[in-house]
Amino acid sequence: MMSADPAAGTGARSPFEVPADGWMAVAKRTWKEIGDDNVGIIAAGIAFYVFAAIAPLLGAVVLSYGIFADAETVRRNVESVFASVPREAAAVITDQLLMVVESSKDKQGLGLVIALGIAWYGATKGSAAIVTGLNVAYGETESRGFIRLNLLQLGIVAAGGGLIFVAIIASTLLALLGSLVPGAPALVLTGMRLAGFLVLAAIVVTGIAALFHFGPDHRQPRWIWLSPGSVCAAAFWLGGTALFGIYTSNFASYGATYGSLSAVIVLLTWLWLSAYVLLIGAELNAELERQVAGTAEPSDAPPAPARPVEAVAVDTRSAPDAVGGRGAPTVLATLGSVAAGGVVSTAGFALLRRGRAIGILVVAMAATSAWRQGTRHRNAPREIER
Repeated sequence: MMSADPAAGTGARSPFEVPADGWMAVAKRTWKEIGDDNVGIIAAGIAFYVFAAIAPLLGAVVLSYGIFADAETVRRNVESVFASVPREAAAVITDQLLMVVESSKDKQGLGLVIALGIAWYGATKGSAAIVTGLNVAYGETESRGFIRLNLLQLGIVAAGGGLIFVAIIASTLLALLGSLVPGAPALVLTGMRLAGFLVLAAIVVTGIAALFHFGPDHRQPRWIWLSPGSVCAAAFWLGGTALFGIYTSNFASYGATYGSLSAVIVLLTWLWLSAYVLLIGAELNAELERQVAGTAEPSDAPPAPARPVEAVAVDTRSAPDAVGGRGAPTVLATLGSVAAGGVVSTAGFALLRRGRAIGILVVAMAATSAWRQGTRHRNAPREIER
């Protein structure tokens, strides 16, 4: 039976130089960290905030794309991107898309600019939750400043919108190629569908690798070291999406259980699965880094003996996180502040969609509260073991 050597692969210059027993040790620790870091619970939080950010993100994409194309073309192209999503989940996204398209038709000039800015800001709530989850996976505490962190979150949203545009272009080109070869043999059509799937896989791997590179407050490794987690997460996501779609279409009875909420439940479940596999990929990369650096602990190591604990105040801006090795208090505090801000900002956006000017004030209050909470949290002393 293959052993899991915690020292195998130390000093390797690429993932391909890590021996099999080193990979076994990485896999065992990754499995352990998934439970220790409560990945399932964190993925649920990410799913909620990404769900709340779907409408603003679609609004940002539609308003940006609508500058160059009519609303109906935008709707058809964006709809085609989500064709691989489970049917019930796609229905929720399509409904949101139709609402955004209808509300964007009368926006021009300054109104378009304001609506676009609000949409982009609203979508950053989802990216903020993703960044928090990646910090947990890598065992990091957020130390980046308010401006830098918000620019990163906005960049993640912009990159997500850019990937949607790339997917739109790819699907349009594939459809164009299909129309150029009418009556083509089945083998040719199968090859074209396979090419489309490979393009989608490449887009997903690229997006996940970029998230792992820029998302966590962690030193940025070479791209080659991000490939194992990115490829695994992409493979799990593509396969899991297909299997979940088959399950919801043929075996599940969400409609009988949840009634009119079934489509929302399916979408939230799919988002949870997506966030879960994303965090698994991040955990895998983090454990691979520790394996190569020689700082990994065996997954079956006995717990450290008990010792007296003296509480001391430490400035976390210059000291490493030593509570549980994972910064759990920081994560809970961050998620709590994000939750409050998310509720208030969502109410503000709802008022704005109804044409209420007071929505701008509500959104501004949410942003101010989030900034003050973040500043207070970064400057607060914490208690660690000495």
